[in-house]
Amino acid sequence: MLVVSFLSLLSHYSFVCFWCFIISTPPVHGGGGREFDRFLRCNSTRYNCGGIRDVGYPFWGKDRPEECGHPSFHLRCNDIRNETTIAIGSLSFRVIEIDKLSPYTMKIARTDLLNHQCPPIGTGLTAADGGGGAFSFFPDVVNATLHVGNCRFPPDYTNPEYSKLVFECHCGDHRGDVRNVTVSFPSSDSDGVTCDDDGEAYVMRVPVSKLGLFDELEKNDTSTNAMDVLNQGITMWYNGSIEYCLACEASDGECWMNTSSPKPTCLCPDGISPYFCGYGDPDCGNGVKLSYPFWIPQKQKSYCGLPHYAVACSRKKPFLKIRSDYYLLLNVSYSDNSVLLSRPDAAAAGDECPIPRRNFTTERTPFSYGPNTADLVFFYNCTQRYGMETYQLRCAANGTHHAFAIFGFDLMEHKDFPVQGCEPPVHVPVEAEGLDKLFELNYTEVLKKGFVLQWNASSFCGGCEKSGGSCGFYKNRSVCMCFNQTSNGTCPQSDAPLESDAVSYAVSGNESKGLSSGSKIAIGIGVGGAFGAIAIGTWWFLNKKKKKNDKTYVSSSYFMSRSIGSDPSDLEKAGDYHGVQRFDYSELEAATENFHPKHELGDGGFGSVYKGKLRDGRVVAVKRLYENNCKRVEQFMNEIEILHRLSHKNLVRLYGCTSRHSRELILVYEYIPNGTIADHLHGEAADPGRLPWATRLNIAVETASALAYLHASEVIHRDVKTNNILLDDGFRVKVADFGLSRLFPTHATHVSTAPQGTPGYLDPEYHECYQLTSKSDVYSFGVVLVELISGLPAVDITRHRHEINLSNMAIAKIQCNALHELVDKTLGFESDERVRGTVRAVAEVAFQCLQGGKDMRPTMGEVLESLVEIQSLDALGKEEKKVSSVMGSPLVDAPLLCSSKSSTDNSSNNIKNVPALSPNSVIAKWPSRSTTHSSSA
Repeated sequence: MLVVSFLSLLSHYSFVCFWCFIISTPPVHGGGGREFDRFLRCNSTRYNCGGIRDVGYPFWGKDRPEECGHPSFHLRCNDIRNETTIAIGSLSFRVIEIDKLSPYTMKIARTDLLNHQCPPIGTGLTAADGGGGAFSFFPDVVNATLHVGNCRFPPDYTNPEYSKLVFECHCGDHRGDVRNVTVSFPSSDSDGVTCDDDGEAYVMRVPVSKLGLFDELEKNDTSTNAMDVLNQGITMWYNGSIEYCLACEASDGECWMNTSSPKPTCLCPDGISPYFCGYGDPDCGNGVKLSYPFWIPQKQKSYCGLPHYAVACSRKKPFLKIRSDYYLLLNVSYSDNSVLLSRPDAAAAGDECPIPRRNFTTERTPFSYGPNTADLVFFYNCTQRYGMETYQLRCAANGTHHAFAIFGFDLMEHKDFPVQGCEPPVHVPVEAEGLDKLFELNYTEVLKKGFVLQWNASSFCGGCEKSGGSCGFYKNRSVCMCFNQTSNGTCPQSDAPLESDAVSYAVSGNESKGLSSGSKIAIGIGVGGAFGAIAIGTWWFLNKKKKKNDKTYVSSSYFMSRSIGSDPSDLEKAGDYHGVQRFDYSELEAATENFHPKHELGDGGFGSVYKGKLRDGRVVAVKRLYENNCKRVEQFMNEIEILHRLSHKNLVRLYGCTSRHSRELILVYEYIPNGTIADHLHGEAADPGRLPWATRLNIAVETASALAYLHASEVIHRDVKTNNILLDDGFRVKVADFGLSRLFPTHATHVSTAPQGTPGYLDPEYHECYQLTSKSDVYSFGVVLVELISGLPAVDITRHRHEINLSNMAIAKIQCNALHELVDKTLGFESDERVRGTVRAVAEVAFQCLQGGKDMRPTMGEVLESLVEIQSLDALGKEEKKVSSVMGSPLVDAPLLCSSKSSTDNSSNNIKNVPALSPNSVIAKWPSRSTTHSSSA
């Protein structure tokens, strides 16, 4: 027994020494390797030409190497014309704009139309052709037929809703050569059209923007040149494993196209370096130099600045986000740690009457007001005039209601100021230095002067910069980035490596002094071989001892180790699962004040959610599991695995989680302050009129965009409901709660699994057949659409038994042409023709989503296209018939199944097993666009 104890003790200490030696061996970095060289080439080059700036993967061209982009996305720069072109098929297109964020669109126009006053002969690309797997048309792109020359048309040639658009154009060098160009929409053939046989007349079909065409049709101005329609361009989606590369770049990697593989490779930097923060104080192009704590996500890595100090560049101007709004950054003073900001609407030269509608506050931000900040208070919709108005806002007033602004100190001097007849005031900060001169300016000029905010600077950076380093923020702490390593304080004056836990990064490729990396590896292997048997014996002994002395309390690491794969490295990865940030339990306990009930936000799937504030100042949502068991750990790991691979503006962002050694399993998300859709529709935050139809329609579009992105990334959410759709202060969508989500194999038709989800939203076919598909999310989204239309909850046991489920109620109302009975009365369905048209169109989309059989439902991508088109027509203020025609034809009041009791009874046997039809679905056609789903998001 004594011998066994001694051997056990020896084995334990030998095992510890072995790992201490291996851990103490510095990591070998690939600073001089080929992958790092590729990383530098792709990371340091972006495509810049004309108005197309700072474009990365999948685009390449000019200074950006071909290997850094997708083969189909070659951009060509014409330095003389200062323009960019791209080839699609056999045609060359001028690139007008590239949207690098979701939904990944680009606006292009045909180059052969650029210098012609008349369209050239030829058909070329049409909206039916698409662009192969790499490109596809936006929903508002349609074909138009152009008849060039003197042509005569039969009376019924075009759709009677639209007039023919007729232009006069001057062709060639002689102004006297005048031809008529007739643009007809929808696209028509030439039956019945006769043209002069002079050799100058011809017909062509071209894709055009429907919205732009509507604008020209409404102008009905024959003096407008035909090129105004054709040269404004069309919008196309672009693909090329974008989602995969967004996830790669979000992890500080760079996409690189390997010619031996159809998919890009993610090249990852090994650590952090000031190289990736950019030397010389980068800016957005307007001369405002930015350095720590500010950083530019489009140009720098996340560790180059603090989280709340990210600056967005737009049109060569810097914008700083304060809470949920962006402000123009006019100046940064590092001597007194202050910034001068201005409202974007006030800074716009053409806006002489900006109307602030949101209060400004520095609460929950790292900023405070400058010493000379004054409060300008705006009052709107006042029923009477007052004698103390500093500024009258005539552009926000009418004959019966008035609007004005007054300084806060004036308001305090006149505390009896009668403002009961106004809307709640809006407070906006302004710079009040030189107060006497302020009164000589109008309020627009006062707003343009901006206002000053200050931040608290850390003394840490002073010492770091004096030693030649650059300040950074890495793994929740400040670091000093030196030339070839990272320090917790200042840069060393010698080349010897620092003895710290900081990550080193040899940008210069210099070898560390001391033992060579090869020697260290050889020693490590030798020691490993010598102590391998001892290590195995130690593991066996300790594991047996642990099982014998098992306690009633079981930590989350026990379940985590049971859930991870069999690869030996998985045990180590579990502490930092999938590369997400790891938080200490004590930090999250402090952030939530020991999970105090006052910070509880609600229940989220399989845990309670709390609001918390981290040490770095970030406000977060902390999800705490109800219990530790294998099922909970599986859901915990599933949510991390899903979220770490996704990046979309309408998906909630996962910041990190606790380690496998934590007492509890906890997930940390970005905090979304405005609650859920359910809260605003029929919950505690419900306020009649607060969610107008335009806002609800935008919520539907953004939710559909997020779900379409998930499906393209092979993810099924499986719990789509209004309680899982969060809203920020601007009512922008963040889809959350991925605990039940599933990864969906690319070529599989379904996944067999026990039904899980929420009553009222659950796909009936999934419930009956145990077959999960992406169409299950489509069904659930249909219920969400009906909630947005009606304002009613998905399940309500106080309703009639046939209407307890909102989906059943909606189908019955739509079939019986009683949609008006379903629609929320606050939306103006009866009084506003535009609202009525778009609500009916969205109801038709919902009806299609709620079909009992999955094959009868559209895909999420098709749903998104229809909603985008409905929204675009709504934004243009089109009347009901034009909006409704998105679904194939105008919605008509023609009862199908509810015209009479007898007809319903007689058809009951026939329709029992036939999918229900709405009044319009007989003729409705779902639009289709070619998509290429990424299988490696």
